[in-house]
Amino acid sequence: MGVSSVFYSVHQFKEKNNQMLSQRIKSVLQEMEQKIMNETKLDNSMADYLQYLMQKFSNVFFSDINLYNLDGQLLATSRPELYRQGLTSRMMNTRAYYQLAHKQKTEFIHEESIGKLHYTSAYVPIFNYKHEVLAYLNLPYFVGNNELKSEISSLMVAVINAYLLFVLFAIGLAVIISRRITRPLILIQDRLAQIRIDKLNKKIGYKGHDEIGSLVKEYNRMVDEISESAEKLAKSERETAWREMAKQIAHEIKNPLTPMKLSVQYLSKAWDSRRDDFDSFLKRVANTLIEQIDQLHIIANEFSNFAKMPQAKRTKVDLIEKLTNTASLYDKAELNIHVNTKTDHAKRYIFADPDQMLSVLNNVIKNAVQAIPTDRKGIINITAETIDTNIRISVSDNGRGIGKEIRSKIFMPNFTTKSSGMGLGLAIVKNIVYNCDGEIWFETKENIGSTFYIQFPIYDGE
Repeated sequence: MGVSSVFYSVHQFKEKNNQMLSQRIKSVLQEMEQKIMNETKLDNSMADYLQYLMQKFSNVFFSDINLYNLDGQLLATSRPELYRQGLTSRMMNTRAYYQLAHKQKTEFIHEESIGKLHYTSAYVPIFNYKHEVLAYLNLPYFVGNNELKSEISSLMVAVINAYLLFVLFAIGLAVIISRRITRPLILIQDRLAQIRIDKLNKKIGYKGHDEIGSLVKEYNRMVDEISESAEKLAKSERETAWREMAKQIAHEIKNPLTPMKLSVQYLSKAWDSRRDDFDSFLKRVANTLIEQIDQLHIIANEFSNFAKMPQAKRTKVDLIEKLTNTASLYDKAELNIHVNTKTDHAKRYIFADPDQMLSVLNNVIKNAVQAIPTDRKGIINITAETIDTNIRISVSDNGRGIGKEIRSKIFMPNFTTKSSGMGLGLAIVKNIVYNCDGEIWFETKENIGSTFYIQFPIYDGE
């Protein structure tokens, strides 16, 4: 549009200049015809008179004037220095001569140049009283190009300013429109980011019937479906929770029973063999049985109150003592199992629930014992070592190992490779360890054995 405006302005300016030049040359023509219309021929004998007329009319009309004879040669001019200096030819412009002499046009205006100077030049024939052509009159117009350049510059400045304002207005309008369009989209994005199954999701109010309205409608429909699905899921979770709680309670009750049974069997054997330190051994077994019975009592109380798994009552716990007492229950409990315990410190404290720590150690050591085939002499190595600010317990066995296809499922609830049990032991252990800011992982080789690692931060508080 800017280029079109410039071209249109140039065209209009040239038309205006041509009209002005046409009127001026006609005025000069009238004056010249009054002076020479009675002549039948113009030649060099009249050069001084014609030169006088050129100077006179040039001063009157403020324009250069040239006069050419019928052969196109210069007869007189108001600016003779141009021809004396050889800046331009003394012959008439060929195009103008052709248009006037051969095509008998009464006026011809076109662009000419002297070097790099471009100007507009007008030509008309001069007739005598017999209506015969005496000569050709020429008016060059030098001022118009400068005016044109000035006008074009002014126009360009005006166009640039106008379109700059227009562009700024368009940008502002585009920003306003885009915000109106994107505001619902941003709202939908925020609402989608806030969608949760466990809480009430808000719908979006939008009255438009455009594409955004369709998107909002689908979002609101999805919110309704999520609410329905959440209700069904909550109901299903409650039912599943009751079943899982029953399984976990049964599993937690069975865990203390195994070491209690082993302790009683071990005590019976010690009595039969008339062990020398039977009194101290009896006291140690009694303490172990009391701890396991206390754990059963806690589980029973929690279950009777329809609560979840025993609430953790964390305190300062000597993990080395818990490990040593638990490991001693399995040492030589079976004739083909030998448990080796090694610690780098006599005491190491962590912040945890003492009863839950017993459950963790029972589960891990019991799994190590059960992983050893009956036809193999079992060796279980238990170590406790300090690593930086953590204490790490490793329980290694020489059992069957864990197959590749089930390694990723070891800590999953209800997964077991044994013919008996609920498959909740290691899942419960993992939850307890993680709740104490600890870590649990394992390494295994098939038919060679497995090693389970449990790591807790050391507790230095009182």
